[in-house]
Amino acid sequence: MEVAHDTWLLKEAKTLVETNIWKARNFLITAKSLCPQSLKLRLLEYKLELSEENLQSCSKLLKEMFDDFAGKSELWVEVIPLVQDVQKSKSSIQKAIFKSLPSKTQQKMIANCAEFNPSFMAQCQLYLLLIDQFPDTAATCGLSLAERLVQKEKETEDATACNQYRTLLIRQLLPMICKSKEIGVSNKQFYKWLQKSIEHYTCSYTSADSSSNNKRSWKELTRLRVMIGQQCAWKPAPKLTMTSRESVTHLRELYDQYCTNKDGKDGDSITRKQVFYSSIALLLENASKYMKTLDSAMYIDHASDTPAYIILPNAVKSPERIDGDIPRNSKLNEYFFVASDCLNLLNNDDIFEKDFSLLARRWKIDKWTWYQLFLANVAIYEEEYQLALGILSDLSQRLNDDSCTIQYRQRVYCHLAMVNFSFMSTENAQSGCDHACQFISMFSKRDISNEKQVYCSLKTKTSITQIYPLSLTCILPIFIDNFLLSMKDSPKYANGDDYALGHVLVLSQHDWPNRRHETREVMNEIRAKETFQLSKFIHHITNIEILEELANIHNNQSCRFLIGEDRNVNPTQHTEQVISVLVDCTNRHYQPVNHIIVDYLSTNRELIVQSLSTEEMMID
Repeated sequence: MEVAHDTWLLKEAKTLVETNIWKARNFLITAKSLCPQSLKLRLLEYKLELSEENLQSCSKLLKEMFDDFAGKSELWVEVIPLVQDVQKSKSSIQKAIFKSLPSKTQQKMIANCAEFNPSFMAQCQLYLLLIDQFPDTAATCGLSLAERLVQKEKETEDATACNQYRTLLIRQLLPMICKSKEIGVSNKQFYKWLQKSIEHYTCSYTSADSSSNNKRSWKELTRLRVMIGQQCAWKPAPKLTMTSRESVTHLRELYDQYCTNKDGKDGDSITRKQVFYSSIALLLENASKYMKTLDSAMYIDHASDTPAYIILPNAVKSPERIDGDIPRNSKLNEYFFVASDCLNLLNNDDIFEKDFSLLARRWKIDKWTWYQLFLANVAIYEEEYQLALGILSDLSQRLNDDSCTIQYRQRVYCHLAMVNFSFMSTENAQSGCDHACQFISMFSKRDISNEKQVYCSLKTKTSITQIYPLSLTCILPIFIDNFLLSMKDSPKYANGDDYALGHVLVLSQHDWPNRRHETREVMNEIRAKETFQLSKFIHHITNIEILEELANIHNNQSCRFLIGEDRNVNPTQHTEQVISVLVDCTNRHYQPVNHIIVDYLSTNRELIVQSLSTEEMMID
């Protein structure tokens, strides 16, 4: 019977709402007394007051409906928009109504909205709202949500540390949990969260996405690390804000105090954890910033006009330098030495080294190309060339990966060449020249500039390591010096091998006339030979003096030049062929010598490497 009354009363009430609000209000009061279990009548009354923006009446009606009909889906059609408005920064009548409700009612509404929402991420946002509005719920809802997010991450196909579940856990939920004074979480659990946080923020900063979130990564991690430290009873920093250098000095002092006073108490364990995790965070922050200072496009797609720099081993002879990038120098020194000091702190303690190795395997740090490049830089700086070579050789195995940018490849090949040139042997000379040719082949002609380059350096009290622009203008002279040194020290050059002599002849054109004496040595060797194979390199010789000397040797018949398949041609034809080739080369004397040498090294890589070998060559 009540259902029939309900339907008629609702119809009459709707009619009155459209014509006379005051009569409608009085009618609804009577109708509710006749049908107290009718949610539809109450919702109609609520909507009426909402249209009039009657805050007090709306609040009272909503609370009554929530107390009596919390399980009814029709009610949630009205409640959910209210809760959604609370999540917005803009004020509204719905937001005001919600805020006017008793605290317990607000909590229940948010919790129930989350429970009924089919979307997991929407549920998460509602629970975050609940914790934000009512921090006391962090101990229950917050910890439960943290467990669910960790489980969701295990189940997701997105295995990166920047997946949506890890991002929400680290950037939104953990700061809320850490603000709670009585959260009831063990230090061990906080350290697990801190591990996830360090990995997340490192991967975020070094990802290809250059969003503003990534730029704030390290500041956010520092704030979170301080909050976790407070929960775990870490010793407070001497200053509210400290530089990275001051932070690593503080960690060293804590570690030294621990080593001096350790007695096996719980405080010692806490101090060790503080030093361990803070050192890792500072290491990864400053190592990533150091690599970005070397190359601002380190973590994004290659841009040809982006300046990049590379460490040059002290053992490699370098050309004249032009210093002047003081701001970059200052940043390089700060980031590099803070990171290397943290690395030394971790490596000088056996337990730290073991635990960090376990984390490194879990995080797959060996796949972080930028970090491996940093470790190679540290090894080069400390002149541990075998270690650097091992790291770089491993990196070279992944250079065909599509995710590697051109500058990544250039950097690895350049470092491989430099390190091989740093401690010379026949095998290293071959490898150095091979990698140098691969490096050079990655530049187009427009990348070859004659403009002056600005250099940087890493300076300590005992040494200065040079930082060179990763460009052909800077690197090519160094490579040519080492090409010539390697070739002239090779057994085949000593035995007067045609190709070894030819390589020296072509490369001697660089920095002319300073290499004229090397050309004379080669010419004397050629005059003493009966025949000389000219065809492999003659087209890369445009220097007038060298061409005139070759023409003189040919005219005096001191040596027979071999060009192509000319063994059976008569002397007249042979002479015409040689003269024609020399004239053609002379007509190209205007071409930039750097372009010619780059083309030669790019197209004759295998021939150059074979010339440095002690084995006999088979040339087609």
